Amino acid sequence: MYVVSFPDLAGKQQVSREGGFQPQWSPTGQELLFVDRLQLYPTRMMMARRAGGEGTLTWQNPIALFNASNARLHTFTVARDGRSVYFIALNPEGPAREIRVAVNWLQEVSGPTGSSARP
Repeated sequence: MYVVSFPDLAGKQQVSREGGFQPQWSPTGQELLFVDRLQLYPTRMMMARRAGGEGTLTWQNPIALFNASNARLHTFTVARDGRSVYFIALNPEGPAREIRVAVNWLQEVSGPTGSSARP
């Protein structure tokens, strides 16, 4: 994976020597998170941190944040504070056997007048 400046497309810098997909910037713009593309290992969430000062495109070696073989990391997103990564994980017990749907739940909570006040 490479990073280039935009819009002039100059300053091409290699971030990952082993490839990767679904890159996303952290909220600070100092880290690039991506999914490792290696098929020999469990799926890994990776992070590469920008090194150097503002305007430089040099990168530290990527590190593995966690293994997530039961995750669908192609749908991950980074929290606004940059401290969490959210993704869909497969249920280890298999698919759900039943689904419960609540209809008119607002009326049940608020009462017949639409007021949410309780006696």
